[in-house]
Amino acid sequence: MSSFSFSLVLESANLGVTGLACLEEMLSSIENQSYSILNAKEVLLMNSGKVPEDILKKTLKKFPWIQNISMPMETGYEELKMAGARLCTSEIVVFADADCRYNPFWLKNLLLPFENPNVHVVGGYTAIDRRTLW
Repeated sequence: MSSFSFSLVLESANLGVTGLACLEEMLSSIENQSYSILNAKEVLLMNSGKVPEDILKKTLKKFPWIQNISMPMETGYEELKMAGARLCTSEIVVFADADCRYNPFWLKNLLLPFENPNVHVVGGYTAIDRRTLW
């Protein structure tokens, strides 16, 4: 998968709903991908103030491959993603949500279809693990 560059845009809007514990779980699942996140040209955390400064510093130290991008507090979910996409310098932009955990093959499976030059968009699949709801 070296024939193209990719970036990852992470939003923080959903952290208000799910809580800050989700942030570290999401980032750990990104870090543990079978196709290393270190292959990304950039990983942008679009932060609309949902992450308190002390937790943000701790998070950036633990996951040094993240670039924090501060956005106004009122910036919504879609606006965070689109602002991140505009900042990316890669050929492919991958979006991730703060309230999700990613299967270890998620990134590889999203990027693999782009080996075919006729592929321009790839979508993912989201499932809820009901065992974690109660």
